[in-house]
Amino acid sequence: PNRDIREAACQYLELLARFAISSVPNLIRTLETDSDMKVRSAAASALGGIGPATPEVIPALIRAAAYQDAGPSSHALHALRHFGQVSIPPLIQTLNSPDLILRQAAPGNLSRFIEDSTFGVSVGEQIITALKAQGAKVTVTMPPHYPDVHPLASDIISALTRALQDEDPEVRGYAAGGLGRIGPMAIAAAPALVRAARDPAVEVRRQAIGALNSIGAGDPETLQVLTESLRYPDPYVRNYAAHALGDIGLPARKAVPQLTALLKDEDAHVRANSARALRLIGAPARKAIPDLERLLNDPIGAPRDEAVEAIKTLKQIRSP
Repeated sequence: PNRDIREAACQYLELLARFAISSVPNLIRTLETDSDMKVRSAAASALGGIGPATPEVIPALIRAAAYQDAGPSSHALHALRHFGQVSIPPLIQTLNSPDLILRQAAPGNLSRFIEDSTFGVSVGEQIITALKAQGAKVTVTMPPHYPDVHPLASDIISALTRALQDEDPEVRGYAAGGLGRIGPMAIAAAPALVRAARDPAVEVRRQAIGALNSIGAGDPETLQVLTESLRYPDPYVRNYAAHALGDIGLPARKAVPQLTALLKDEDAHVRANSARALRLIGAPARKAIPDLERLLNDPIGAPRDEAVEAIKTLKQIRSP
């Protein structure tokens, strides 16, 4: 009846992990039914300490990670990550579950396995990180596959790519966001993300464009869909597209007319990111200097500041 006693019992069982296998059914029942959040969190931690000793443990933790309050959910996800790669196939399977909540939770949970370096950092990723730390401009073009990807990491990326076609727009959006969190290792998903950037659901478009930026896609199809997105009614889509084109830099030069037009956009973030993109594109954007000079009178600080930087940079560049 006492909450502190129940919580302490769960913590004690965690310490006795190897000897507590017989308590797994009770811990699962506590995780799923106890009225107190701290007790449920302690039960998830205890299961994590015991390990996937019985086939019921991982499915119970997956359900808790999807359905529970923040505390128990976080402890359940930590336990799954503690188990390592054995948790990944069951998580991937939840993307095919008829349970919508499980499908919606799966992309974020799967992407965190790669974020948390479950597989280590690939050689290619180390090179990209080092170059960016030195201020280098890095754009990853599309190879047939990303080098040095662990097979199970590749399985996660493939599963999230397939989830971009889920019937539920939230699942599609979470899948795109998950690929974005993975970063350049998910470059093989670029064609699917390009299609998702034209999704009828606006949130899926937002997440897909953000993911294309995060993975470093700079191929012609990506450039085309980003340029198209500059005309989309939703300001977040326009803003993300302008930011992504700026990160691509010179190869995005064909978008200069559209970016110049967006210096008059109703949204201040769009105006600011358009000015930033013109600066990063460089010489082909010199023709936008008069429009950037008019942006110096913008009532909002961010667009003005970006205009100042863009004008200064572009005036130092010779005309192409």
